[in-house]
Amino acid sequence: MEFLVLLLLLLLATRLAGEVCRRAGQAPLIGEVITGVLLGPAVLASSAVVWRLSVPPAEAPAVLERLRPERYLLDWGGGLIFAAYSSVDAAHVRGALTSGHATLLKAPATDRAARPA
Repeated sequence: MEFLVLLLLLLLATRLAGEVCRRAGQAPLIGEVITGVLLGPAVLASSAVVWRLSVPPAEAPAVLERLRPERYLLDWGGGLIFAAYSSVDAAHVRGALTSGHATLLKAPATDRAARPA
């Protein structure tokens, strides 16, 4: 439920920024993109663990199905995945990949210290 509220707030903020740009004589897309770039990562900010996975775009849906993250974001092409979890499970994340790589971006200090670089 928290995820849906954050997503709704993000959509409302992008819409508002687009309207502000439109009234200023600019393309609404400018405000929407800037707001998405600034606020989009907030969707994952409350998660204890965030992984960045780089996979071929055609493989992203299958990788997401194997990963089953609590939350995730995809880039426009679908090949860059930000997956959020409540705990670190490197074997699970790396095991879901058939190609590409995974990087642990955010985790508690004790978990980061226990992972290979």
